[in-house]
Amino acid sequence: MPLLLTPEPWNLLVTQTPAKEKAKEGETVVLNCHLNSPQHPSVTNLMVKWYKEDEKGQMDLIEKNVTILPNNSRIFMSGDLSQGDVSLVILNVTTSDHGIYFCEVTLPDGKVVTGDGTKLRIRRALGNTWSYLLFSSLFFLQSWSAHW
Repeated sequence: MPLLLTPEPWNLLVTQTPAKEKAKEGETVVLNCHLNSPQHPSVTNLMVKWYKEDEKGQMDLIEKNVTILPNNSRIFMSGDLSQGDVSLVILNVTTSDHGIYFCEVTLPDGKVVTGDGTKLRIRRALGNTWSYLLFSSLFFLQSWSAHW
């Protein structure tokens, strides 16, 4: 009886860390995503996608391993794909970068595997707030003293 050789199914683990990340406006953030496939050590022929979910819906950031946002060089994939590192870098974060980021991988057989997501929270830079409070207080004092 002849043996039928069927391709071994891909078993890929997509690990995103951390589950939650916080950053201040202006900082650089790295969202880690690592691919691990015991049967197929080479993962270079996989298609990686990163997308973000927030209250406005879903926004694709990386498609087929490449940044797809128009004129946006702030967001890109870093790491060594041959080592399974497909982490996402966001430079100079703003409050609009908040949301849940997902790393999604499409296997050669068409199967899609998605990480658990990383929730990113952005804090406003305190400097701006203090400047504003100081300015408001001085303005209030000036107005107040003008009445005397």
